[in-house]
Amino acid sequence: MSELGGIIADALAGVVGHPLVGLLLQALVVGAIVLWVASAWWVYRDLATRTYDPVAPYLAAAGMLLATPLGFPLALVVYRLVRPQVPSAAEDVLALRIAALTAEPEAACPGCGRETETDWRHCPDCGTRLTTACAACGQPVGLGWSICAWCAAELPATTT
Repeated sequence: MSELGGIIADALAGVVGHPLVGLLLQALVVGAIVLWVASAWWVYRDLATRTYDPVAPYLAAAGMLLATPLGFPLALVVYRLVRPQVPSAAEDVLALRIAALTAEPEAACPGCGRETETDWRHCPDCGTRLTTACAACGQPVGLGWSICAWCAAELPATTT
């Protein structure tokens, strides 16, 4: 039995000692190192788009590099679990859209500055004329408008 073990050991030593196998192992090691460094770069770029903190991307990339080429797959999984799910720019766009949808347009009286409604014709505080009615369709139009926004009729020049 020990003779069979010796034959297998000699065959394995011959295969492992072959220059092509050595080259293949070196290529695997270089590939793992490149993948390790590339994952640290990806973590840095990904977190830079997901936060406004200038230090966090560097810390995350350093953590990836400290994980060594053997532990970086686990470090990638941990990073994916703890990273912010939505990029910061997307959060900003969402906040701006929500603000735009919930904001009501404000109109102010040119005479006294009081908030007015867009369909008021006169300011209730100072009596300043705010709008006039379109002669064609009757909709309220601004005093400086040259055409009606509803029916496209030309409006005469008005004075306040």
